[in-house]
Amino acid sequence: GPEAALRILDALPPGLHYVMCHPTADTPEARAICPDWKSRASDLETLMNPLFARGLKRLGIRTTTCRTLCAAMRQGRSSR
Repeated sequence: GPEAALRILDALPPGLHYVMCHPTADTPEARAICPDWKSRASDLETLMNPLFARGLKRLGIRTTTCRTLCAAMRQGRSSR
């Protein structure tokens, strides 16, 4: 749940971290094709929980997208 996820994130040292998950709705299709559907459905519940969003803010954790991160990395390479 959100509390466990926030404890894990809070334990990380300061800096940039890439955290990946595969949130999936609990549907018959997901159950049929994803052996780990329970974990994926749990990821979705955690990410959508308002307690998780408030916890991120309280911890000072900012989220971004891969698109933004890749663009920043390309920009940094071209300025050298």
